[in-house]
Amino acid sequence: MAMDYFKVLLPIIITAVLAVAAVFIVKKYADKDPEKTYMIEGLILGMMFGAGIAVSFEHLSFGTPVGVVLGMTIGFLIDKKKK
Repeated sequence: MAMDYFKVLLPIIITAVLAVAAVFIVKKYADKDPEKTYMIEGLILGMMFGAGIAVSFEHLSFGTPVGVVLGMTIGFLIDKKKK
């Protein structure tokens, strides 16, 4: 019975911790212009990879949000090069 609760709560806890971490990282670099970063591209790639990994572990409700948060955060930290 405790394992059932653990299976339900673990994805929620991990997603919440990652979301809070992403908020703090984005707040730290709030002066950056999102247009000059790869935030949107990271969000899209993170969603795809998160969904792919989630399907393999049969936890679609867990993998997609985690992929979005990680992809968006990593993409926000990478600046686009000037042409």
